[in-house]
Amino acid sequence: MSKETNDEKKVPTPKEMEARKKELSKFYTEQITFLTTQLEYEELLTKIEDSRARRVMSQVRIAQMLSPQEPQNPEDENNQDTPEPAPEMVQREEGVPKDQPIHRTLKRD
Repeated sequence: MSKETNDEKKVPTPKEMEARKKELSKFYTEQITFLTTQLEYEELLTKIEDSRARRVMSQVRIAQMLSPQEPQNPEDENNQDTPEPAPEMVQREEGVPKDQPIHRTLKRD
């Protein structure tokens, strides 16, 4: 067991260090061509995704231009369906008992 721990803690010699550096250098040099190809691939994917996003945004803009416009007039906005206020928020007319229901009608022009 003591022999194994001595082997693990062994410091490499200068020749071993030089050989290791050459191995790493060779490995990295071989990988450059692969990584360059991968970079080109990723850049192409990015351009494709960007083009797709632009196309979708253009389709959304066209759909918005062709859809019916909402009223720009504030009076028209008030005529849209709005939720009725809660009964406790509605003011009662003077003289109307609280237990009597409030009758609401729609005002039409």
